[in-house]
Amino acid sequence: MSDQVPAAGGWKAKAKRVAAPAVQRARDEVVRVTGSEVEALRAEVADLRAELERQRAEHAAALAALNEELAALTEPTARRR
Repeated sequence: MSDQVPAAGGWKAKAKRVAAPAVQRARDEVVRVTGSEVEALRAEVADLRAELERQRAEHAAALAALNEELAALTEPTARRR
């Protein structure tokens, strides 16, 4: 039997090698389990972006209409002078 103890780095490297398959399986399982949730969240984000764009266009149209009304209201005043 040897009196020399392997370096701590050797134990650490061996532990990583031994644990790597289990860690990868755990990662794969997390991805599998949460995959549908992630897709649902992505779809929800896409819906929210579409709703934001719809509202932006709606507000832009409303502002344009208000600007036209304002221009029409100030136009006769300018003609009267």
